[in-house]
Amino acid sequence: MMKYVVLIPMFLLAFCSSDDDSVDNCLAADCIANFTHLYIKLIQETSDKNVLSDDIYSLDDISISSDIAYSLETQSVLEEEVLAITQKEWGLANYDLTLKVGENEPAQIRFTLAKTGKMGCCSNLLYIEALYLNDTLLSTGEYYPILTVMVK
Repeated sequence: MMKYVVLIPMFLLAFCSSDDDSVDNCLAADCIANFTHLYIKLIQETSDKNVLSDDIYSLDDISISSDIAYSLETQSVLEEEVLAITQKEWGLANYDLTLKVGENEPAQIRFTLAKTGKMGCCSNLLYIEALYLNDTLLSTGEYYPILTVMVK
């Protein structure tokens, strides 16, 4: 009798599975990460060298001016040194900033952050909807573009 007390619940549990496609398995979801940094690769016009990797400029030579306070740091992204710009909390907004590298002309950078708007596990993640350099549209709908700015 004890054998049936164990077997009957196990038999019933075998039919308890979630084959419903509307139920998301978020553990297996491959989501992009939320937007955290604006990445800028600084390339010297005359030599095509990365000015951060080749120590042509340092963080002390770079400034950002804007209505919002930003943090600057260098990071290695895809095996290249890039300038990583971040702030305390990104949100749905248009961002305008001026990048100054050494004695170069300032670069005007504008970008718009939007949310993915998807349903389920990977919903409502921030991404760059539009990115402008000196009023030229460079990319739209990319999650992690690396903006290239040419300097002297």
